[in-house]
Amino acid sequence: MFSVLHRTVLCLAFVALQGVFSFAHAQKAEKKALKSTIQDFFKAFHQSDTLRLSMLMDQQLAMQSILIQGENTRLSTGKRQDFLEAIAKLKGRSFEEKIESYKYKVNGAMANVYMSYQFVLDGQISHSGINNFTCFKTKDGWCIAHIIDTRVPNRR
Repeated sequence: MFSVLHRTVLCLAFVALQGVFSFAHAQKAEKKALKSTIQDFFKAFHQSDTLRLSMLMDQQLAMQSILIQGENTRLSTGKRQDFLEAIAKLKGRSFEEKIESYKYKVNGAMANVYMSYQFVLDGQISHSGINNFTCFKTKDGWCIAHIIDTRVPNRR
């Protein structure tokens, strides 16, 4: 009924499909782990938990902001320690970074998370923009290597 060639082709197609499904399952698992890291980051951020934040970020974390005021833009570069100190100073204040949407891209040991947000401080929108986190995979999970955001001040 089926020739050896047909059986071989069917077998190869079956093996290829298994590989595709296995890869898709692995990608889904990595995306889920990455999403968990980002959610942990914002939970720690909102709790001013600098110890937890520092565990989620690489020691050499690069931090940048693109400040947008009308037609003018300026790139600001900060240090990991300055960020942690700024978060510690917010303890006890009312603040929230409201994430409006997430887009995850995973490619092996590197991933990118793109998020639109509004930053609310003491009940008022301070600014809004886009967060872009670059992460890398370690033996312990995903680690945040670079954060860049845009900041558009709220016009009250």
